[in-house]
Amino acid sequence: MRQEAAASAQQLDERARELAAALSAADVQAAPVGALATPLEDRGETLDAVEQQLSQFEGRLARWEVMGQETTRSLEQLAARQGTVEALQADVDRMFAMAEQTATDVRTITASRAEIEESRTLLEDVMGRLQEVRDTATALDERRRKMAQTRGPGNPARMVVTRRKAKS
Repeated sequence: MRQEAAASAQQLDERARELAAALSAADVQAAPVGALATPLEDRGETLDAVEQQLSQFEGRLARWEVMGQETTRSLEQLAARQGTVEALQADVDRMFAMAEQTATDVRTITASRAEIEESRTLLEDVMGRLQEVRDTATALDERRRKMAQTRGPGNPARMVVTRRKAKS
């Protein structure tokens, strides 16, 4: 029985050495995997942040596109009424070209928040200019309408001038 116990103990020792060697080999193999996992996790977190920024920018870009379509429609209506709006249309076209170029650059280099704020300020400035032009166009249309009413055949001042000419 002692011999059996000794043989069993020897087998257990041998098995323990095999397991220790396998564990050591697994530790050696796990070390590079662990070293690789940390940078991958960091990279994954960075990519999540970049993806979130891109999603936010795409949302803003969609709003810009809607605003751009509305601005173009308004400008077409103004251009039909007044020739001076053509200069503003050229400015808006340049602004849209800059916005498109900015959007392209932002997608390729994952734009920073400061660049987005700068573009927003430029858009607000152009929208302010557009409102000024709209106000000017409305005022000019109103003046033209009043002048046309003043020059009309039913105007009492015009009738007096017409009567004086007839008496002469």
